[in-house]
Amino acid sequence: MDKNKNSDIYEKSIKSVWRKEREKLIKTLKNNEIPLWLNDKVDNFIKRTYLNENSKKEIIERLLKGDEILVTFFMRDPKRQNIYEKIFIKEMIKNNIEVIKLNSSGKNAFYVIDDEVKTNIVKPIGHKSLDFLIKIKNKEIYLINKYTNEEGGGQDNQFNDVIIQLKNIGTKTRNKVWVCLDGEYYTEDKIDKLISLNKNAIITNLQSLIKKAKDNKKL
Repeated sequence: MDKNKNSDIYEKSIKSVWRKEREKLIKTLKNNEIPLWLNDKVDNFIKRTYLNENSKKEIIERLLKGDEILVTFFMRDPKRQNIYEKIFIKEMIKNNIEVIKLNSSGKNAFYVIDDEVKTNIVKPIGHKSLDFLIKIKNKEIYLINKYTNEEGGGQDNQFNDVIIQLKNIGTKTRNKVWVCLDGEYYTEDKIDKLISLNKNAIITNLQSLIKKAKDNKKL
């Protein structure tokens, strides 16, 4: 898997989104408009940090003038708005790969359990649902898709979720449930650990997935 090129796809997209969202908010602010969510965020910041309530006036004035640093501090973090899913879908469409975002909960969610893909069931305890359904060379493939960029407890939980899903992939599902992992968190050691847990599973990343879709080899 070519991790460097793959990281570039995400990093370039994330950088572009940050810039566009910041420019959009600055444009709104320069029209003398303070969105309700931003006003609430300033209020909460003042309460949380015990700033003098008069500080709000100064903060609002600087925001309305388009103070780039302050705008960046208070703007919504694109990474908390399913940005990685959006980038993945965008790249699939750009490369003419059919993609469907699957339900993450409810009876219409899909799960890989005991070497079978199941739906219309009560959510199994400890199991995460499958993320995407893609079509490559007329073949439908379910994806376990994760982008994790930093170390930490939450990220380790995601890794453990992948392990549980991975252990449920067997000889019947190895060709129809793939694992697509991206981000700096997934080092060679971590990928090797996952491979050692299940040699049946196909573990790839965004760049390799696109390459597989474009080459002439059979899946």
